[in-house]
Amino acid sequence: MANKKNRQKTFGILGGMGVYATLDFLTQVFNFSPSRETFGNLKIIIDNAISIPNIIRAALFKGPDPKRGIIKSIEDCEKIGAEFIAVPCNSVHYYPSIMENDTIINAIEEIALTSTLQEHSRELVRKIIFQYKEKVDSVILACTELSIVFKNKYMLGLPVIDSNVEYAKEVVKLSFGDSRL
Repeated sequence: MANKKNRQKTFGILGGMGVYATLDFLTQVFNFSPSRETFGNLKIIIDNAISIPNIIRAALFKGPDPKRGIIKSIEDCEKIGAEFIAVPCNSVHYYPSIMENDTIINAIEEIALTSTLQEHSRELVRKIIFQYKEKVDSVILACTELSIVFKNKYMLGLPVIDSNVEYAKEVVKLSFGDSRL
């Protein structure tokens, strides 16, 4: 029997608030997993909750409130064995009461820059970065949807920090209980 200290934790992913961001996050999680085989890999419960109302529309335009749906998805993951929940949507931090849930990993705390995957959004982000280029030393892709659009390690000569990548690293560390990962 395995030593309980070394037991891998089962975790949940609250997905669907950006379906492709969830897929990118899951890819990053497996990229950082120390196991390269099916056996011994991560045990993950995914609730791809596509029925949760859009967080940005709720926050900026008084759209339908997503809190109840988010909380229900978290509770559903817990009921079927998730020991902690990863939420690869930084915009959910707009609702601090949700983020106080003990099972959520609050690994990244920054203001979420919102975007859609349309070309005009890509150009808008580039213009914003260009405008502040001389005042900053790096670019943080703080909206997990931006991780899909921007895959380069540098943007306009500035290093890019991808929140999906950094979040995935922390989730894998927590799951395996190994700070050496």
